[in-house]
Amino acid sequence: AGNYTVTVSVTDKYNYVWTDDTATDIKFTFVIAKAEVTFSAAIAGDAKLVYGTVPEDFNSLVNVTASGGINLSADDWSYTVTPSVENGEYGTTTAAGTTVTLTVKVSVTSNYTAVQPDELALTVQKAKLTKPTENGNTYTYTGKEQTYTPDGFNAATMTISGNVQTNAGNYTVTVSVT
Repeated sequence: AGNYTVTVSVTDKYNYVWTDDTATDIKFTFVIAKAEVTFSAAIAGDAKLVYGTVPEDFNSLVNVTASGGINLSADDWSYTVTPSVENGEYGTTTAAGTTVTLTVKVSVTSNYTAVQPDELALTVQKAKLTKPTENGNTYTYTGKEQTYTPDGFNAATMTISGNVQTNAGNYTVTVSVT
């Protein structure tokens, strides 16, 4: 968008002149107005936030479309996230069930007029854990504590009880999500 000047010249001033018998350059000015963009933002396909995962960037979670056949690239829009999604050692630490609002704004440039932001909501979903399974180990009385740990047990996300025993017998081991 902007004001532009075009200059038209007679290319062969020895053999040609304008109809008014001059050969001076003629200047024209024209204007390209800023586009009045309306846009909409939508969650992309099956995009989601999952506790314990880290989205590389929220651009991949959002599709932005504009009116009038204008193509917006990711450089033409930005977003803010409320509440901010914290990423810890194990990924997103914003609690599951928290609704995260993405406020998407088209950048005001020399080509676009300011437009209203669009808000999208994503709910942080619970991470899925694979259930621990029987490990098939057998134990014989030794007089010392013996520890049973099922396959797939992860101390970072699970607790276990009843798995340390000394005496011969049948025991129930309980694994819970922390």
